[in-house]
Amino acid sequence: MILIDEESLQKAVEEYTKKLSGPVYIDRLFTPEFIMAHSNYKSAEELFALAGINDHITFSTWVNDDPDRLIRKETDFESWELMLQTAGLALILKRQELLQNGESTLGEPTNASPFYQITIGIEFRFL
Repeated sequence: MILIDEESLQKAVEEYTKKLSGPVYIDRLFTPEFIMAHSNYKSAEELFALAGINDHITFSTWVNDDPDRLIRKETDFESWELMLQTAGLALILKRQELLQNGESTLGEPTNASPFYQITIGIEFRFL
């Protein structure tokens, strides 16, 4: 049996969650597989184009306006927050798998389009 004091355990958890958390390129968060599973679109770029999103500026404006309208209409999610949480959980599970295999967890965007340079911060926390 291994005994670990609470402070050491908390520190280990914090270090692990930092590795899972952080900025993520939008095409890594909303993969084509994720978008196709939850909408009638083939990519995040195609879905978000409906709202005129093509770069980080239009994305920020959209997020601060009313993102739920598009998400409710074009996906099977009731809100942007729920879509973000669901995609975030899938990404955290993927990052966990990559970490266990000794691989990088961030990666580069898969497309050179300005749309794909959008990053979203995610934070993994134990409740």
